[in-house]
Amino acid sequence: MKLLAYSLLIGILYSCSNPNADVSDTVLQLTKNIDKYDSTMYVSSVLDISSDEKYLYFVDNSIKSVIVLNQDFSYHTKFGKFGKGPFEYLSCINVNVSGNNLYLSDYIGNSIYVYDKNTYEIQEKIEYPERMHIPPGEFCVDDDNNLFGLTVGNDSFYIARYNKNTKQQSFLGKKSNTSEKFQYHDIVCFNNKIIIGVPLYSNKITLFKKNDPDFYKHVEIPIAKNILVQWEKVMRENQGKTPFFLDIQADDTYIYLCYQNFADQHKMICKFSVDKDYNIILRENFHLKEKNGDNVFYIDNDRVITFAVAPMAIQVYED
Repeated sequence: MKLLAYSLLIGILYSCSNPNADVSDTVLQLTKNIDKYDSTMYVSSVLDISSDEKYLYFVDNSIKSVIVLNQDFSYHTKFGKFGKGPFEYLSCINVNVSGNNLYLSDYIGNSIYVYDKNTYEIQEKIEYPERMHIPPGEFCVDDDNNLFGLTVGNDSFYIARYNKNTKQQSFLGKKSNTSEKFQYHDIVCFNNKIIIGVPLYSNKITLFKKNDPDFYKHVEIPIAKNILVQWEKVMRENQGKTPFFLDIQADDTYIYLCYQNFADQHKMICKFSVDKDYNIILRENFHLKEKNGDNVFYIDNDRVITFAVAPMAIQVYED
């Protein structure tokens, strides 16, 4: 994305930046506001967004299907069937794209459905393996058909891996120190090597190496030291409304963390890289110019795609 200058005052109030690094602030403008998928289907309740090189995938809870749009947001098709019959799901929560497959999670049915990306025909139904727990949105798939979810029970502090091809289950970070363990509420796959766990009530994320089950590293997010002081002031002035972590996304190169200031609905996305020693380095802050009640975001081809609840629409932000 091209860079835009951002005011010094806003930079002080809202920057995630590391004081020892020259981190830019980019203001993204609202360029598209899409309230219909086609002439008959209205955008109503988007729970998740994903994409590949040709298409964008939107899980819409009201339509109970995955809506497939072309990269220019024109309608292509939809797939998935809600119900209690064979290969029908009870809930449509999360979609992941990997290789030639689309993975759709059914939280109520404790299953993941695998579809062919070209034909949208269902390939198989995977019931959650023993001790793997996949709450809404909390699974990811790597390029080798490994599904990563959370463990369940009193030891729910590490990541469970299930290979779709071999049907074998294994674990990452199981030997981590008990005093440092976290209960995770979101995970993403990063550069096909690292699995990232986002703990509840923490300013850290945890890095797990896919091919080293004993490796883990808790890493403090640079946002914490610099922004929380300002946001605590905002909280005091706005009856306890606090900044809130909304979502995490990762691609082959960067990790994106999205935050919202509840006091004024300001959204910012912090872009990070990971160095060879597995430290988190802040690279850039993105600020969404419009303020709305969305809680879903997705980075695709230098665009930020969100779902806004007022008004209900898919919104696209660009520089």
